[in-house]
Amino acid sequence: MGRQARVIMLAVLIAVTLAVGAAVFAAEEEGETTAEYTGTPIPTYPRVKGDELAEKQPETPAEGKRGGYGVHENEQDEKLVGLEEKTKGLAERISDLQKQITNYLTVITIIIGAIQFGFSILIIMISYKQIRERRAQREDSEYEIQIIRRIEEDTRRIMAETERNAKRAEEYKDQAKEELAIIRREKEEKSEASADELPPVSEAEKKKELVEEILKKYPDLKRNADFLYDAAVKGDIPDEGTLYDIFSNLYFAGEYRKALDIINNLIENKPFNTLYRFSKGVALYRLGHFNEAVEAYDRVIELDPQNAGVYINKGAALHKAGKNEEALAAYDKAIELNPEDADVFVDKGAVLNISGKYKEALNVLRKAIELKPELSRAYQGISYTLIYLGRYDEAVEACDKALELEPNAALAYNNRSCAYALLGKKDEMLADLRKATELDDKFREDAKTDESFDAFRDDPDFRRLIFPEEFEREGKA
Repeated sequence: MGRQARVIMLAVLIAVTLAVGAAVFAAEEEGETTAEYTGTPIPTYPRVKGDELAEKQPETPAEGKRGGYGVHENEQDEKLVGLEEKTKGLAERISDLQKQITNYLTVITIIIGAIQFGFSILIIMISYKQIRERRAQREDSEYEIQIIRRIEEDTRRIMAETERNAKRAEEYKDQAKEELAIIRREKEEKSEASADELPPVSEAEKKKELVEEILKKYPDLKRNADFLYDAAVKGDIPDEGTLYDIFSNLYFAGEYRKALDIINNLIENKPFNTLYRFSKGVALYRLGHFNEAVEAYDRVIELDPQNAGVYINKGAALHKAGKNEEALAAYDKAIELNPEDADVFVDKGAVLNISGKYKEALNVLRKAIELKPELSRAYQGISYTLIYLGRYDEAVEACDKALELEPNAALAYNNRSCAYALLGKKDEMLADLRKATELDDKFREDAKTDESFDAFRDDPDFRRLIFPEEFEREGKA
């Protein structure tokens, strides 16, 4: 059961308990009132008019009957006394009814108050959930930008390495052919001394020998770019290399769908090529097909299970697919394969932040700094974590260090502006927020809903910076 449901049930339980207690109290009061009043019902007497009363007055008794008149007068006094007692009983009963009504109103008031209390708790929980969702969306956007930049850097590095390997393979192929020719000449010279001639070397044997010679000298070619040595044997490096160049150009031009078509074409011819499979995963990620990207990376892992970079990209795709626990497992595997890669710790720390595991994220990000003290991204991640832990002064210091290492880090300016806002430092907050929006306008949109700036939401200077069009219209009005 979630925290919100438990709070609501507690509020309802309190309301019911109060209502039952009030009802018992009212019942006890009512019982006491009923026990006190045991009088007989008060009869209703008709109103007698003055002339009728005059007619009913007794005649003056005779001289010898004065005593009879006195007795009649005493009877009237007794009736008056009885009437007073009944009137007093009626007043007591009316007082008891008033007490009962007051008790019932008290019970109703308590029940209404309890219901209002429950609804207030529910509204608070809903508001808190909405705030958390907005934070998660903003964090997700910032993390996505970092991951995309990391993927683009890795892709550029891999493509550059592939181009270098292609050139090397071409050089190695020529060199291998020359060496193979020398070997064949030596064999031919030796054969001249004997009567028997060597049989001609078949094309298959030539290819096999060529590949073996290349791999003996450059064994890393197979792992990093299968298609290079395979294409060298077939003699079709220009065609395949041209296709991959086309893929690269389309990818960096943002034509991810077309790039995916090209890479699928290459995979049809080379289904076991890890570079092509990896490139497919990158293209699928940029298209937003995160689960399919994970499948592409899994295929690469089957072919090359010791490739730490593939686990990093898989972790990013799993996070975008909403599978943060699996993403953390992928990052852990990458760290296991390459424990000296500080960037992996930064990526893992970002997912921990988004998952609300701030203390664990802080430890992971500090590990990244131990491995690479000049890594600005690590300090930016730490500043974000410290803000959520309420350690605003330390967050400012972390941003200072990040900007010292990377002066144009827009995220560092944005995080520091948030920390200054929460510290109530308006001038510093506005200066950093202005710089962040100049470097990346997305932070202007983030500031419109970021609760860190709630204290300055109606401030004219803040509105002029974040809502320039609305501020201008308000000024004209």
